[in-house]
Amino acid sequence: MELLEGLLQKDKDEFKRICNRLLSSCFLCKRNQNSRSDYYFVLKYRDKFRDYLDVLGFRLEINEDYGVIQLTNPQNYNRLNLKLYESIILLILRILYDEKKRELSVSDEVIINLGDIQDRYLSLKIREKMIDKTTMRNAMSLFRRFQLVETLDKEENMKQAQGEFKNLNRALKDIIFSNEQYEFQFMPSRKYRSYYEMIMDDFNVIQGQSIFSGIFHENHKEVIEELFERLALNNESSTKTLDEFTDYRTYMDYDIKIIHTDGNFSYYSKVCEEKSGGETQTPFYVTVAASFVQLYTNNIGGEAAGLVMFDEAFNNMDDERIGGVLEFLNRLPLQMIIAAPPDKIQYIGPSMEETLLVMTDEKVSFVEEYYHAL
Repeated sequence: MELLEGLLQKDKDEFKRICNRLLSSCFLCKRNQNSRSDYYFVLKYRDKFRDYLDVLGFRLEINEDYGVIQLTNPQNYNRLNLKLYESIILLILRILYDEKKRELSVSDEVIINLGDIQDRYLSLKIREKMIDKTTMRNAMSLFRRFQLVETLDKEENMKQAQGEFKNLNRALKDIIFSNEQYEFQFMPSRKYRSYYEMIMDDFNVIQGQSIFSGIFHENHKEVIEELFERLALNNESSTKTLDEFTDYRTYMDYDIKIIHTDGNFSYYSKVCEEKSGGETQTPFYVTVAASFVQLYTNNIGGEAAGLVMFDEAFNNMDDERIGGVLEFLNRLPLQMIIAAPPDKIQYIGPSMEETLLVMTDEKVSFVEEYYHAL
């Protein structure tokens, strides 16, 4: 396709993926951690996106003040018809949003809990009963798909984290690290499994109830009482305890599954002390890269450029493992700067967009572009 000439293959793949995403969900929001990197990618190649989508009959609209990219159709095709209750819930959300926004400053987030929606619905006297949990869940799922709402509860945080791991595993798929493949594993915490089950309970949040509500409280009474006992401790560790139990990561365990060529597998947590330097470095780089993806995706510390720097990289790794790690890194939404000794250039150079040689002569340094890495 002439339109994409001059782009790296990974950027061509990203272009195709994001076009399909826009056709599916219509919106990209800068403040949404799941679409932020896609938002900036479209800004970078906005003319190419506009030209391509225009051929399909769509218009790409970009509002950088609000941080929103929207796909519209001038012919009014591809419209979504909402069900009655989806329309009612969306209208209630809009009313509550406008009411709360008037009470806040421009920069403040509007937070609406499902209890607010249920209360407003009952006040409209459409029905005497609350919206059932299946209808509410389906509506919220639809609105999240089109980025009209963003959920803040721990259940959704854990589901989002699980989704991020699935994306990382897709990036790891088919990559061979010498004679091994890797797969991230995530599971309910062995230590806090009962807490995990309470948070993931279908009754939790979606009914707009608190943890003291009848059925939910009865189902998880012991866990709730234990949690409040821990939080009520008035000592030096109380703040640490609060931070621990308000962090969704507390309720999950993580590991790396190492899949061997004979089909057998082991877990990194069990064999890490037995591995050689190169064998332990490989999962180290995979894990560090995954951590940066989560850090930047969640916008921790402010808007991110996705920049990661490795110094003296891959020292104890053979060329096959280096190739596997670089292939994985190039599949992630990160910008890499790698500093390594000259003897690594033959392994690292072909995977980099640009290679520079840095030389020193006493107090003077020289930097030259390296042209023969490919």
